[in-house]
Amino acid sequence: MKKTVERVISLLFVIALLTSLAVPVSAMKKPEFLLAIGDSITSGYGLDAYDESDPYSCGSYANLLATALSLEGKESYINKGLNGATSADILKNLPEIVNYLGYSDMIVFSAGVNDLQNAIPIVASAVAGKTVTGLSASIDVLTAAAPEKFSALANNQSFQKKIGDVLAKYEKNITDIAEIIKTNAPSARVIFLKQYNPLNNVPGFETFGKFADTLISSVNASMEKVCSSYGFDLVDMASAINADAMGLTSMLNYDVHPNAAGHVEIARAIANHLGISLDPAENTFDVETEPETTIEETTVSVELTRPAETEPETEVEEEVEVKASKKSEPLPKDVKRSLTFMLLSVALWFIAYNAVTTAFSRYATHVWGVEGGGYADCLMVATVAAIISYIPIGSISSKIGRKKTIQIGIVLLGSCFLVAALYPTYHVTMVIFFAIIGFAWAAIGVNSYPMVVEMSKAGDVGKYTGLYYTFSMAAQVITPILSGALLEHVSYRTLFPYSVTFCVLAFITMSQVKHGDSKPIPKKDILENLDVDD
Repeated sequence: MKKTVERVISLLFVIALLTSLAVPVSAMKKPEFLLAIGDSITSGYGLDAYDESDPYSCGSYANLLATALSLEGKESYINKGLNGATSADILKNLPEIVNYLGYSDMIVFSAGVNDLQNAIPIVASAVAGKTVTGLSASIDVLTAAAPEKFSALANNQSFQKKIGDVLAKYEKNITDIAEIIKTNAPSARVIFLKQYNPLNNVPGFETFGKFADTLISSVNASMEKVCSSYGFDLVDMASAINADAMGLTSMLNYDVHPNAAGHVEIARAIANHLGISLDPAENTFDVETEPETTIEETTVSVELTRPAETEPETEVEEEVEVKASKKSEPLPKDVKRSLTFMLLSVALWFIAYNAVTTAFSRYATHVWGVEGGGYADCLMVATVAAIISYIPIGSISSKIGRKKTIQIGIVLLGSCFLVAALYPTYHVTMVIFFAIIGFAWAAIGVNSYPMVVEMSKAGDVGKYTGLYYTFSMAAQVITPILSGALLEHVSYRTLFPYSVTFCVLAFITMSQVKHGDSKPIPKKDILENLDVDD
């Protein structure tokens, strides 16, 4: 009897398990906008119907994935594959597509083959023991080289340094790319694709193909490291290609690009990772159900600036429809943390600045002995300087980033307050420092509110606008009381040290803000990344 009961229980358990596995494979939420970033493999180069000016008609893995996700048209899917692009080229091009990141909720990234291709002459030169230039000449050397030539490279310090530099720059490039993606699309699902070895078991490339495995493994190790650091997905699209490089690439024509079947395998690897089918008819996506009492969705028109498809250097404004529910969608934890520190910073620098503007007249009269309203010149100069600075500040922040511009403003503001505290009496040079104060306050004001909005969801802009003004206005209510108490009960000379203290606190909290900054790539770094030969 006991055994019978145990068998029944076991059977029920198995049935329950099988039932749980019988749910549809498509358990993911359907993305609204897919962005594909990469090289010529992403663009679909070499496929039938491929057109460089219109990469949406061929059977590339990116197009197949977009179809599987039922994302049709450029309003929901953009392919930004660059033919011949290295990781440095993609990094350099990111400012042209950074606007897409703001509304992308799924991003696929693939790059690495071209980085290694540019390193082939380095390998050939080391194998030959002399300088070899050009890809064709390098391939000739490598395909003819004996296995022991490649084995000897392990002890070739000059080669190890050169190839190490190439791999290190690749890792730095994709780390910078990941940082930009994370900053501008903090909530997006980001997928990096492992790189395959197109020479695997290809006749004529056996020896070099095995050596190439070590280089590609290093590239994939860098990808794994970056994905782990940033919380990105890493999809193994390489295994299928490596198992049949001759059948899934165009190596019969000495072309490393995947053929149509290869692109299908890459798309299938991504689809399997997402738990969907390549056939859109088989996919059902999770739909967020609203309580019966939820107010019906309304359509809100939001203006987004997108780069022009035909002319990358220009920007075109398009209106897109964004569905905004009355029910707020919670922010990711890391974005919420940044927003919290951002709002604290707002409160702190308003406490610092408004303490001075509120009590400056009394300070100038009691401490500096200024009579007849002479102190008004300082405040007027600060106001005029701020007005003049608004447009230049906007240009500066677009080059160095909002966060860095704000931090510079905080430093200047605190420094000028500190200098003012050291003045025993009023001097005409104080006007200069108040001009700097005006500039600093403009640097802070122009960039702080956009950062808050950048971190908000499209339908919650009003909510986060309210939070911004709640913290700023509350600070302006609190600071006259706090600073006024110090002035009355301690000393009027506490005014500027009081403001300096809150500037320091604002700088500290601002340093913890990791989102909301659409920061471009510094030109110096780009030049360094393009240099792969030393």
